[in-house]
Amino acid sequence: MRLSQKISVPHPREDVWDLFHDIEALANCFPGAKITKLEGSESFTGEVTARLGPMRLHFVGDGLVDRNHGSWSGRLHGKGRDKGSNSGAKATLSYQLIDIGEGSETLVEVEADYALNGSLAQIGRGAIVEEFARQITTQFSASLDEMLSRRAGFEGPKKDYQRSGRDLKIGWLLVKSVWVSIRNFFSRSLGKE
Repeated sequence: MRLSQKISVPHPREDVWDLFHDIEALANCFPGAKITKLEGSESFTGEVTARLGPMRLHFVGDGLVDRNHGSWSGRLHGKGRDKGSNSGAKATLSYQLIDIGEGSETLVEVEADYALNGSLAQIGRGAIVEEFARQITTQFSASLDEMLSRRAGFEGPKKDYQRSGRDLKIGWLLVKSVWVSIRNFFSRSLGKE
């Protein structure tokens, strides 16, 4: 499956690029993610913890990063398993940093190709995954902005977003995705889009 997301952050592209080179700092921008071992600047082991209703998912896996400064782009390849649910996930995240706002803002375009297997694959479909990606993107964007602001010496107001190392709670995403599916069904049935 494939997902695409775009976010913009009010920071110069060079600053965003530098942060994207710091794997541990970048992981701290993702809710529930934690780097457990760095192997050079391009290989790592990590974990992602999330709650899905009463289920607590704890994925452990590894990844590789490759970057191309000439095109301001890179890829992250990762795979992991959750033994509790007997589920697995494999993904390649490609990103491109685009200078906008005459050097004062950066557009981050991300495309993810992923595959789920095991019991999580049964519920990780369409609307659920899209809503999950939107929520992660919102939290990632806020955390990225906050981290870049701190690195630049600016302490803005603290936002109440989950930080790395804490469980990502995605149970409400199921409810919301069911609602979106029902709404879309009736919209199509009644001829309204």
